[in-house]
Amino acid sequence: MVGKASRIACIGAGYVGLATSLCLAGAGFDVTCADRDAAKVASLSAGRCTLGEAGMAGMLRDALDAGRLRFTVSNAEAIAGSGMAFICVWTPQGPDGKADLSSLFAVARDIGANMAGRMDVVVKSTVPAGTARKVREAIVRAAPDAVRAYGLEVLSCPEFLRESSAIRDTLHPSRVVIGCDDDGAALRLRETMEAMVAPGTPFVMTGPESAETLKYAANAFLSMKVAFINEVAGYCEAVGADVRDVSRGLGMDDRIGPKFLAAGPGFSGGCFPKDLAALLHEGRSLGVPLMILEATAESNMAQRRRLAGKVATALGDPAAPPGSSLRGRLIAILGLSFKQGTGDMRDSVSLYFARELCARGASLSLFDPEASQKVGEFLGELMPSIKVCPDEYGAAAGADAVVILTDWPRFAAMDLGRLGAVMGRRLIFDYRNVLSGAEAAAEGFEYHGVGV
Repeated sequence: MVGKASRIACIGAGYVGLATSLCLAGAGFDVTCADRDAAKVASLSAGRCTLGEAGMAGMLRDALDAGRLRFTVSNAEAIAGSGMAFICVWTPQGPDGKADLSSLFAVARDIGANMAGRMDVVVKSTVPAGTARKVREAIVRAAPDAVRAYGLEVLSCPEFLRESSAIRDTLHPSRVVIGCDDDGAALRLRETMEAMVAPGTPFVMTGPESAETLKYAANAFLSMKVAFINEVAGYCEAVGADVRDVSRGLGMDDRIGPKFLAAGPGFSGGCFPKDLAALLHEGRSLGVPLMILEATAESNMAQRRRLAGKVATALGDPAAPPGSSLRGRLIAILGLSFKQGTGDMRDSVSLYFARELCARGASLSLFDPEASQKVGEFLGELMPSIKVCPDEYGAAAGADAVVILTDWPRFAAMDLGRLGAVMGRRLIFDYRNVLSGAEAAAEGFEYHGVGV
């Protein structure tokens, strides 16, 4: 167990920052987590977890009770007296796809202004290759005397956690990647991480550029795998094959593996689209063709267009003027978060479907067990045409069609007889393949899955 003298700052209390802070505190470190969102800091300080991740609430209470975790809105307060600082701020996508690193460099300047001893800065945010070196340069510019007097190293340690399993993935990662040119700093971070993660966790020790590239490459490869199976799904529909059987057979090949082979409406969320766009931007800037990944991004958007178009074709009036082919149609969308187990709607496919269907004149009824309360934040401009419902049956009431966009288990368990009884037309677009097409047909539904 590491003593309380080992103080660590963690900047950012989102999925990565909060999971990192909780797990470090659970390993015995003295952690101060800073976030500029005062309401979030107040909630966390009072023991109210701001994320619905499994295990987080209990770990938060334990860490607060033990006095090993504090929250603040002040980066300076978190950095003061700390010998290691984890940067866990979000790096959103800019209009041209480039990663917006402004928050990251603002934190770097704060570190320079407040470091009072040797500092190891650990960049966990997803960033382009070369960013760790630029962070060091920013800190040196902000505090050249302090850097000379105390010493500074900036390391890359990208995260690979998945939303809805953030704690498990932090404590039991498939690997820990550490990128640093200084052996001493790399060893200090390795010892810190070894105190937190499960025994036997493999470590990849490399340079910062390789660590940063590894993170982008991992997300890009998984994005490509999703896009691939969705293209195969379209082929299956054309020839009468079942993509579920194809996926299962592919996954049995240990060179391929079964994960990320579930056909659906395409990859989405706050990571894959953003990180793929950033990598493509970097490739274009460097004059390095990334043709497979360019095709992956286009394929993913094509899948969204294809599946939304199927809904519009089934319900639309082909003779109607532009923007009114779905006028008078009520469509229920079940599932707003980008995947089950989270309320995160960032770049969810539901946003695309809602805007596309409303642009054709449809009215929408929406339900998600975790994300419904965020509709105003993400789809406020559509509010005259949409309504949020308390459950899936309320959303389906009077609807001309139901579109399933998130694979929540409760949607797979719906009473199809009850569902059909409240709908205006028994039409289902099951874009997560959570239902049995045969069972839906037996209840009188016209059923459309993906690749089936």
